[in-house]
Order: sequence, then structure tokens, then C-alpha cells
Amino acid sequence: MEKDVKQAKEVRFSLGNVIIIGVYGGLFWGVLAQFASYFHFISFNPNAVLKYMYVTEFKKTYLNVATSILFYILCSLLLAVIYYALFRKKKSMWVGVTYGAGLWVVFFIVLRSIYPAIPWWRTMNNDTLVTTICLLLLYGLFIGYSISYGYEHHKQMNVQREETE
Repeated sequence: MEKDVKQAKEVRFSLGNVIIIGVYGGLFWGVLAQFASYFHFISFNPNAVLKYMYVTEFKKTYLNVATSILFYILCSLLLAVIYYALFRKKKSMWVGVTYGAGLWVVFFIVLRSIYPAIPWWRTMNNDTLVTTICLLLLYGLFIGYSISYGYEHHKQMNVQREETE
């Protein structure tokens, strides 16, 4: 009985927290990618994924940007849940940076065969290459550090709660 009460009082880093991190990660880094494209740091259109959704009536409007940011948010949710499932117990920031590097490899080498609008990494100019690598490294760092910190923080709260009881 006492064990059930302790488990009921235990504070956990829930999937809801991961979803919030994923939403804000997708929103922030999606908007940052749009700015990078607007200021010509990226030579391709970050809205290229919408090219295959047959949405032609608002290709040149702000709705195209909003829809692509919504797509980035949904992808970020999935990527945050994957990080949570695989790496939440890792304390190093380098795990998140490595996760971001892996995402760059997946997006620009593996998924290029599915989305031909994504340029081949060897044909990218230096500005595009550096910008996309930095964006995804920092995205991985954001997701990784936020999830790992939240997980460790909740674990510390449980230890402190047990010590006071």
C-alpha cells in the first residue's frame, strides 16, 4: 500500500512535456528556417515539402509559409518523441548535437530520394550547406537538452521528495 502511495506522488516527465517541447521546437526552428530562406542563407525553398501536397491555390501566399511551419511542428513532435524514447536519460549536450547531425544526414541524403525538391548536398552552395547544418545541429541541441534537462529535473524532484518524507 505504501509503495502505491509513493508511486502516486512521484512526479514524472510526461509525454505532454515532450509534446510542448516539440511544438515550440518546430515553431521556432521552422520560423528561423523561413527567415534564413528569406535572407538567402538557404538557396532552396523550405516550403518544398508542400510541393507534393497538390495545394496550388496558395503557393505564393503567406498560407504556404504557415502550412509549412505547421508541417515542421508535426515533424518536430515526432522527432521529439523519438528523442524521448531513445535518449532521454543521456545527460550530455553532445547527444542532442549528434541527433541534429543525424537528422541532417536523414533529411539531405536519405529523404532526398522521396522529395526531389530537396537539393543534393554536393550541389548546395556553402551558405546553404553551413546554414542547414547549423540549423539542424542547434535544433537537435534544443530538443536534446530540453528533454534531458526536464527528465533529470523531475528525477531530482522525486529524490528530494523522498528525502523529506
